[in-house]
Amino acid sequence: MTDRPIPPGYHRVKEAAAILGVGERFLRDGFNHGGFPGARMSGYLIFSDDDLAEIYRMHRVPARQVPRRRRGAGG
Repeated sequence: MTDRPIPPGYHRVKEAAAILGVGERFLRDGFNHGGFPGARMSGYLIFSDDDLAEIYRMHRVPARQVPRRRRGAGG
């Protein structure tokens, strides 16, 4: 299969994985089995910028809230 041009703002799996800092297999499996947004076009699995943002939001881990320490009366 020859590389066909894709529209601006869309990424093939290799590029999308690099942008997100994850493995290609993670994206493929997520699309095929895990409900990740994306599309198949001309035989390629592609992700839009919006798809990548949604995948990021799906797996974002919120910052942990650390309780504030109280200072004692003696300083």
